[in-house]
Amino acid sequence: MAAAEEWLECVDKAAIYCYIDGNHQSRVNREKMYSAGHIQDQGISLVEMMVVLMIMGIVSAVVISRVTSTEDMELAAKANSVRNHIRYAQVMAMKGNDMTWGIKCDGTDYWVFKTATPEVASEPNDTNNMVYLPGNEDKKIALPDMDAFTIYFDRFGIPYEYQVSDIVPITAAETIQIGSRSLAITPETGFVE
Repeated sequence: MAAAEEWLECVDKAAIYCYIDGNHQSRVNREKMYSAGHIQDQGISLVEMMVVLMIMGIVSAVVISRVTSTEDMELAAKANSVRNHIRYAQVMAMKGNDMTWGIKCDGTDYWVFKTATPEVASEPNDTNNMVYLPGNEDKKIALPDMDAFTIYFDRFGIPYEYQVSDIVPITAAETIQIGSRSLAITPETGFVE
């Protein structure tokens, strides 16, 4: 046998001997490679990978849309909006030292107000004290699935509530229910969770 030629035994069903001459495969190897639909895979192509990714994207979009309803997302957006409006009232109270700011809800609508006399119980309901919220055309915002509440903020951002004839700092977390969601205003800091 010449050094350039070698006989190798290929391990497969028929135990065929394959002839390899330099870098060229023999006819037996090529026939074996293409016979019975067995093509040696060198990995996956870019097209195959893109098809798999598209199918996964479509399936995940369908699953996510069935798991989360639009009602849940709308309720979360409403709760987030109320949270931001409470923070807005708190920030405005800390900016202006001469006015007490707050937010009030009557069970169907809520609004932000400012007053120089927070000890008067009717002040939050006075339309002259209501302020426009950024991005809203009306002073009152309709939200029928929310509990009634009134929260005041002083110039330090501390939350207060009205009791009998005056406003007093809240001593326990004030919970606001919006549908199935709830927000909690913490005492002392006014942080909204």
